[in-house]
Amino acid sequence: MTGIKNIVTAAPHGAFSGMPPRTASGFTLIELLVVTSIIAVLAALLLPAIGSVRGAAKNVNCLSHLRQIGSAIAAYTTDNEGQLPCGTYIDGSNWGTKVLEQLDVDISSGLLRCPSAPIRKGDRHYGAHFNLFAMEGRIPVPPATSIGGWRAKVGTVRELRTELVLIFDVCQNTTSGNSKVLPTEIGIMWNWYSNGADDKLPIATPMNLDQDTWGFDRYRHNGNRSANFLWGDMRVAGRTFTEMIKANFRCAKNGRKQQWEP
Repeated sequence: MTGIKNIVTAAPHGAFSGMPPRTASGFTLIELLVVTSIIAVLAALLLPAIGSVRGAAKNVNCLSHLRQIGSAIAAYTTDNEGQLPCGTYIDGSNWGTKVLEQLDVDISSGLLRCPSAPIRKGDRHYGAHFNLFAMEGRIPVPPATSIGGWRAKVGTVRELRTELVLIFDVCQNTTSGNSKVLPTEIGIMWNWYSNGADDKLPIATPMNLDQDTWGFDRYRHNGNRSANFLWGDMRVAGRTFTEMIKANFRCAKNGRKQQWEP
């Protein structure tokens, strides 16, 4: 009995209970630091790539919006003897309203919102060439003292050039978030017919590139280096500001001498 007792006393803990012997567990401080460092390095490598992919996806969505807008404008011109929509109408509607009507959707569709817009307010993030898409206005009828109806001579497909900007995706009003006029030289926008070799000249630096009386001017794609445009041949493509030339804001001349049609 004494021998058996001695054996039991000498046996390791758990030898007769079927449990494995206890061992030390857990990470050492050095191991934790190594793992943390590896995670930090991987995050630093992957996060920019993830951001780039996300930005590229938003850019693709923006181009898709512009393609749909171009299709709607083309359909509108077909239905209206080649005439482009007005920028604004006396009933409060505008070119965007006509686009949405052509596509049978409403403003809640988000079609007129840019996925990359830095100011998330507003529902109309795209702007239009304000001479082609003119405002509807009251037209005087001779004699000059009499008042005529509301009518505007807006752009027609005859005035479109391949490199002409129709719709742009660049500037937002900081208060409303909606689009505002592209702040290039105003003289270019009003003296807007093609002028031969002069068309190839680069446009001047935008007035108050960082801020003007309407708010901030922002290129919003490819790391804020480019904007997306709908061009005169209804294609969509991005371009950096330094690539823009005067021809991008000038039309083919069709005999129009003034904005309003008597």
